[in-house]
Amino acid sequence: MIIDWFVHKPKKPEQVFAIDLGLKTIKATYFERKGNSYHLTNFAIVESDGCVASLNLDGLTEKLRNISKSIDSKTKQVIFGLGVSSVLLRQADLPMVPVSELRQLLKISPKTYFQQDMPDYEYDCFILSGKTPAEKESERPQTKCRVIIGAAKKQILEFVQSAAKSAGLVASEITSTTVGPFNAIEMTMPEVFQKECIACVDLGYKFSSITISNSGDWVLNRVVAIGAEKVINTLAESLNVSITEAESNLLNAPQDVETALIHPISYLGRELRASIDFFEHNYDKPVNQVLFGGGMARSQFILQAIQTELQSPCSAINPSSYFAVGLEASKIAELEQCAPQLVPSIGIAAGVM
Repeated sequence: MIIDWFVHKPKKPEQVFAIDLGLKTIKATYFERKGNSYHLTNFAIVESDGCVASLNLDGLTEKLRNISKSIDSKTKQVIFGLGVSSVLLRQADLPMVPVSELRQLLKISPKTYFQQDMPDYEYDCFILSGKTPAEKESERPQTKCRVIIGAAKKQILEFVQSAAKSAGLVASEITSTTVGPFNAIEMTMPEVFQKECIACVDLGYKFSSITISNSGDWVLNRVVAIGAEKVINTLAESLNVSITEAESNLLNAPQDVETALIHPISYLGRELRASIDFFEHNYDKPVNQVLFGGGMARSQFILQAIQTELQSPCSAINPSSYFAVGLEASKIAELEQCAPQLVPSIGIAAGVM
């Protein structure tokens, strides 16, 4: 199956249904088109119970079936997003040839671009600069273009397809959730996105990722080996409490919890700072602000602690503010609390809007 990392279709759909298959939670957003705009009409967040990490087909099928029912979707077409534990992303300069040929090039020599042999993987790419010739053109130009290349195991892609089919859905696209914050910022803050240098950070469960855009161009992406899981485990050990209790204290942190959080959050901040320093040194430009999505971005204390380490303005992404929300009153308050957690799902949905 082709992995549509970035999706830009000429015809805008009437409904957009996107599901972020996180290791800890599965997040779904549903939009309906109203004239020239889209309304966020429903969303759902459910515990994954390990079904994604363990490739539990029956488990994921049941989750998707329940999500589809609760969303009350009018479409069976779903855009699925996979996290950094399932998808490898790299940047490379490749020959300016049709995308179909680029995919074949990646398949033939993955070690050149991923530094490892990768049997049973599917590949796709997105052109960041330059234009590829029409598919029918056979002449190979000598110039190169900057490309994001992605790889995912066939087993994972087939697992998602099978679970969707068993749940009565169709996996119309499978993409990387790494593009979610990037897309969300591009759509909701277009002027800032096009003029400034912005760091987009997705605070995931096992890993976090940072993407830096320079006046609208994707120029750097890095995965950081720390996420909510490590922060929660550190908190549980420091306070001598259960994982469940530590998790519940993460967002509404009293003083003793804040003290225990300083070390892992400072480490995360230093890792993010290293990526920002690399960009600023090579491009001779400052990063103007750092915008966060993911579950931990709901904590103002965590964002403030990271801001102290980065010495750059930090805030949570709230893409829901862009859409004319068509939610029931009972869900509006819930959305205000969990909007940063929905950023990857909203971002991959934004790719087709």
